[in-house]
Amino acid sequence: MISVISLANTIIKLAQNEKINLSPMKLQKLLYYIYKEYLKRYNTPLFSDRFETWRYGPVIRSVYDEFKQYGSNSIEEYAKDTAGNAYVIKLDDNAGFIMDVWNKYKYFGGIDLSLKTHQEGTAWDKAIKRHESTLRDEDILNEPEC
Repeated sequence: MISVISLANTIIKLAQNEKINLSPMKLQKLLYYIYKEYLKRYNTPLFSDRFETWRYGPVIRSVYDEFKQYGSNSIEEYAKDTAGNAYVIKLDDNAGFIMDVWNKYKYFGGIDLSLKTHQEGTAWDKAIKRHESTLRDEDILNEPEC
């Protein structure tokens, strides 16, 4: 498993390199779609953090807490540990799923991606209907393509 914060930093790096705006909401949704893609390819979770069922879709609380100060603005800095180090994931052949999701969704806005997570039959939709606070991996795995 990887660190979700390192994955978030990796997405921030991709966005900065391509000069693409990346709001906290968009980051959350990209994390979700990367997690979903990994789960579908390898049938195992990518990271241990659980997606919570928030109003605007799936959210990883630690990532929210790290970047909430940006509001709806673009994230400008990486998350750092207590020693001031920022970690990213090496984008080698084993990380193709990250680039696949990035290239598919990088031009979508956070609201657009949020709306996709709200469609009928999504893991978020099922969790909301069951009044659950977190999404189930089996629902993510069986989610229809959007």
